[in-house]
Amino acid sequence: MNGIEGYEVFLEHGDTLFMPTGMWHWMKYLDGSFSLSLRAWDASWSRKAQSLYNLAVKGGVDSMLKMAFKSNYAQYREKLAVKRAERAFAKGEPR
Repeated sequence: MNGIEGYEVFLEHGDTLFMPTGMWHWMKYLDGSFSLSLRAWDASWSRKAQSLYNLAVKGGVDSMLKMAFKSNYAQYREKLAVKRAERAFAKGEPR
């Protein structure tokens, strides 16, 4: 389907998931848990700038919204992720 390929992965205790730079992803915890994300610098300066923006601006705003709106925000983000994926899929865009 126009180069679109998706993965559904269920991680268990001790599992590790490696994702390439810029790969769109979305996660949902099925029960209480925590995660640790490690990022590596990409060789591209534009990717470095985008990474800093994502961490500083988008990440900070996202964290504040999570604290303020809790499960309502989580449900909104889930619906938004599905909507974006369906739109990209309909356009044949790999994201």
